[in-house]
Amino acid sequence: NSFQNSCLKTVQHFGCRSLLVALFTAGLFFAPAPANGERKYQRLVIVSDAHYPSKTSAEKKPLVRWHKIRQKLQAVKDINSWQDVDLVVFTGDTVEKTGSLENYVLAKEFVDKFQHPVTMITGNHEFRYADTYNKKGKLKKASPDIRLAKLQCFQQEFQQPELYYIKQAAPYLLVFLSVDRTDDVYTTGISAAQLHWLDTTLTTYSNQPTIIFFHAPLMGTLLPYNKSVNKVNDVAQPERELERILTSHPQVKLWVSGHTHTPPTQPSFANPVNYYHGILDVHNPTWDGEQVWTNSLYLYPHKIVIRTYDHLNKEFMPNLQRVVKW
Repeated sequence: NSFQNSCLKTVQHFGCRSLLVALFTAGLFFAPAPANGERKYQRLVIVSDAHYPSKTSAEKKPLVRWHKIRQKLQAVKDINSWQDVDLVVFTGDTVEKTGSLENYVLAKEFVDKFQHPVTMITGNHEFRYADTYNKKGKLKKASPDIRLAKLQCFQQEFQQPELYYIKQAAPYLLVFLSVDRTDDVYTTGISAAQLHWLDTTLTTYSNQPTIIFFHAPLMGTLLPYNKSVNKVNDVAQPERELERILTSHPQVKLWVSGHTHTPPTQPSFANPVNYYHGILDVHNPTWDGEQVWTNSLYLYPHKIVIRTYDHLNKEFMPNLQRVVKW
C-alpha cells in the first residue's frame, strides 16, 4: 500500500547514514557530564506526549491549536537555553495522532529543533492506528502489517537502529523500552522478545542502578482520578510478567512514563502512590495540554533528583522536587 511504499523510501533514504550516527543512537556513546569538576550530575530532560503539532482540531479550535503549538516551540527554546542538558528523552506519542507519513514529517521537524542530543521510544500513537478516521471522526485500528510498517518508519525517521536499547550514563544504566506489540491484546504492550531482552539485560547489568523509560506507567502508580487511570489498556503490559522481572532486579530505581497526560496540578503527579515495589514511577505531563511542564532528572553518583519546570511561569516547582537515594 501507499504507506508501506512511503516507508520503504524512508528506509532507503536513511540506509546510508554513517555508522557513527547508528552507534551513538544505539547507546554505545553517551554525552557525559564535564569531567573538570564544573558539575557533579548528568541531566536528562523528559518530553512526553508532545502530539506535535496538536491533537486539537485546526477546524474546530484554530486559536487553541495555535496557542498549544506556540507553547511547545517556546518550551523547546527554554530547553535549548539550558547548557547542562546531556540528553533529551522522548517517551512516546511524539506524533500528532495516527503515525501517518505526514505525522512523521512534522514530528521529525519538531524533534530537530532540539539542540541537545535526543533519544526516542514509541508510544501507541506512533503505530497502532490507521491513517483515516471512522465516520464519527475517531481513530481506527490499523492491521498488524501496517503497524509493523509504521514501527519501521519510526526507526528510520528518528534514526533509531533498535526499538529497545540501553545507554550508559555512569554509574547508571538507562534502559529504553518501546510499545511494540502489533496485535490487539494491549494498547501499550511489550512483546515477548522485548521482555526476554529486558530480563537478560537487567541480569547482565545487575550491579548498576537502573532507570527504565517506557511510554505507559506501571499498574497502580496513580490515584484513580479518572476512568482510564490504572486500567489494563493504560498501563505497561503484560503486567504480571513485568512485575516478575522488576521484582527480580532490585537495581531498578525509576520507571519514567507518560501516556496518562497527568499534569503537575494533579495530586497523583508526585505522590507516595507512585511507588511500585520500591520503584518510583516518574509520571510526565503531556505537552499538548493547557500549558507545558517538563521533568528533569539530575543523576548524581548516589542519588537522583527529580525537578519539575513550569514553562509558562519560567520557574521550577520546589514543592514537587523528589530525591531517590540508595
